Amino acid sequence: MNHRTTASTVIITVLIAAIVLVALGIAGFVAWGTGVFDNHQDASASATTTKTSRTDSNTSKRSRTDSKKQSDKSTTKESTDAKDSATNQSDNATGNSSNNASATMSTYANAFFGYSVDYPSNIIEGPESDSSDGCTIYDPNSSVVITVWGAWNDVVAHSTPQSELESMRANAPMSPSYESVAGQSVYLSYQDGDTIHYIRELVTDDKILAVEITYSTSDRAAGDALTSTVPPTLHSVDGANGR
Repeated sequence: MNHRTTASTVIITVLIAAIVLVALGIAGFVAWGTGVFDNHQDASASATTTKTSRTDSNTSKRSRTDSKKQSDKSTTKESTDAKDSATNQSDNATGNSSNNASATMSTYANAFFGYSVDYPSNIIEGPESDSSDGCTIYDPNSSVVITVWGAWNDVVAHSTPQSELESMRANAPMSPSYESVAGQSVYLSYQDGDTIHYIRELVTDDKILAVEITYSTSDRAAGDALTSTVPPTLHSVDGANGR
C-alpha cells in the first residue's frame, strides 16, 4: 500500500514538472515571437520613416531648385525688361532731342555780314532791315524782343573785345548789372526802368556781331530763359556778301 502511494506521488510530481516545463516553453516561444514581431514592426516603421524623410528631403530639394530656377528666370526677365526699358528711354530721348531741336528752334542767317543766330520757332522773325545788317524777332505773347545786327570793325578805330566792352558800358543809360569778356565774346546787362537789356557781341578782326534781348520785368521768366539759349548761338559764317 505504501509502495503504491509513493509511486503515484512520483508520477504526479513528474507530470507536474513536465506540465510546468511545457508551459514555460510555450511562454518563452510566445515571448520570442512577440519580440521578433515587435522588432520587425520597429524596423519597418524606421524604414518607412527614413524613406519618408528622404522623400521630404528630395521634395524640399526640388522645391529649392524650382524656386532658384524661378528666381533666376525672374531676375533674368527683370534684367532684360530693365535693359529694354533703358534702351527705349534712350531711343526716345534721342528722338525727342532731335525733334525738339528741329521743331522748337529756327535760324536767322544774315548774308551781308555773314552770321547767324538761332531763336525759338514760336516767336516771329520780322523783315530784314533796309541796311541788311540784321532784323528784329519778337514774341507776340510777351514783351520779349530779340534784335540782331552786324557792323564792320573799323580799320582805323579797330575795336578789341575789351575796348568794345568799354564803349558798350559808356553808351548804356544805366550802370551794368553784369559785364564780361570771354575770348571774342563781350557780355553786358543792365536794367532801364522796367526793361531789362542783355547783350552779347562777337568781336572779330573784320566785324562786330551782336544780339540783344530786351524784356519787361513782368516777363522776367521768359526773358531770362532766352538769355541762356539764344546769345550762345550767335556765330560768324564764311561768305559775307558785304565785302
